[in-house]
Amino acid sequence: KNQIGVPESIKQNAPKAESSTAKGSKFDKKKGKALVAKVTPSSTWIIDSGASHHMDSLHVEFSNIEPC
Repeated sequence: KNQIGVPESIKQNAPKAESSTAKGSKFDKKKGKALVAKVTPSSTWIIDSGASHHMDSLHVEFSNIEPC
């Protein structure tokens, strides 16, 4: 896996995120992990290149996007 280093200034000022395991719905019997993060106006992006699913509330910010 490729890993991207995160500068200490971002680590120290980044909001704390919470992770939890959730049961799937009646349509999806799999268990998964959810990440809840606080949204703050910023031009800094932290990329999780190992994530299996990604989502963003502003899809217009992307020039090329394909659904899973």
